[in-house]
Amino acid sequence: MRTPELFRIYYRSRWKTWYFTLNPSTGLSPEVLKQWSRRSLHTLPPEFLQHFPAPRSRRDVKIILTAWIAKLRESSPPALDSSCTLRQWATRFRMENNPRAIRLLSRGKPYSPKTLDSYRRIIDGYILPSPLASRPLGEIGKQDLEQFFASLVQAQGARRTVVMVYTVLRMLFREYHLENPQFSDPFSSLQKPHYVPVKRDTLTEEELIRLFSDPYHFNGRLERFAFLLAYFCGLRRGEVLALHHEQIDLQKNIILVDRTWKLIESKKRSIGPPKWNKPRIVPLPEFVKREYQELFPRILYPMVFVYPDGSPCLQTWWQDNFYRALRRAGIDTTGRNIVPHTARHTLASILYQKGTPLRYLQDLLGHSDLKVTDLYVHTPAGALEEIGNQINKIPKEKS
Repeated sequence: MRTPELFRIYYRSRWKTWYFTLNPSTGLSPEVLKQWSRRSLHTLPPEFLQHFPAPRSRRDVKIILTAWIAKLRESSPPALDSSCTLRQWATRFRMENNPRAIRLLSRGKPYSPKTLDSYRRIIDGYILPSPLASRPLGEIGKQDLEQFFASLVQAQGARRTVVMVYTVLRMLFREYHLENPQFSDPFSSLQKPHYVPVKRDTLTEEELIRLFSDPYHFNGRLERFAFLLAYFCGLRRGEVLALHHEQIDLQKNIILVDRTWKLIESKKRSIGPPKWNKPRIVPLPEFVKREYQELFPRILYPMVFVYPDGSPCLQTWWQDNFYRALRRAGIDTTGRNIVPHTARHTLASILYQKGTPLRYLQDLLGHSDLKVTDLYVHTPAGALEEIGNQINKIPKEKS
């Protein structure tokens, strides 16, 4: 007797992509089968695909899909009935293949590990221990939620945590409504808890020039180059520290930002796609390019920011060098919220003041899709060179 096929696979030559559909013979729930019907192989999580070489044959695809089915079987929860409780529903969203994550992944917008980690922390710490957790979703009304948030505000104060709990809980109810249209979502008429976010301050143009004009504000040229990338190219911390030499194009004066550190502050850290899974190209100003060329006359390791033994520079290295440089430059941060991420805010503020259109800033900072045009590459760079010309010539390495 022939063994039932677990999946159907076919190759689209026009797109040079493998597609697949999981069959009922996998034993997975109808919901999961629906999510993985007529999907491109590229929609599988990048952290899963990284364990396999690029598929060159049908046999390679079968190996990948067989492993993916095994992973789904391990984590797929049982089907829920109409009496589904908040605890049952919320538990689903602790998993990588939760309904929302699968839907976003199919649209090319996968969860970041940090987002999933935040969801787990909120669900485990605030939602599952609450009295609401044991009640069916259909029985939880607006008044129940108002009482829950009132007690949470009383215990936590008007803090960002309360807003995060609200956001996650609202997401759970909305996702349940998507799968059960007859369900009335109580969040549709619930007011969000008030929260005033802490404003991040920026450095002035004069402070920025002072910071980089003297090389001795930094421990070495590698440290200086790291913050040149943050302040003049708009790279995030994880994007700077995950930078590889192959991403820097000295001929075109651009940097391809296509990777970043995920969960850099934890032991689970790994390198993956940038935020929102949106690669972008940023201009490489001439004075930053010169710094790179003098710093790396020859390349020893694939990554740019490494210690002499090749191990990567991470969070502590980044934080320590940032605050040390500010102190040495004599920049007064009293009463100001100056943090490493301030670099991106400073860059945006200075370029905007110099007349750079907002749409270019959105591209530069990674807030929109990748667009490679001459205008995009050259417009911000021209404004940056004005500042670069005021900074002293790239100094020689400290003795």
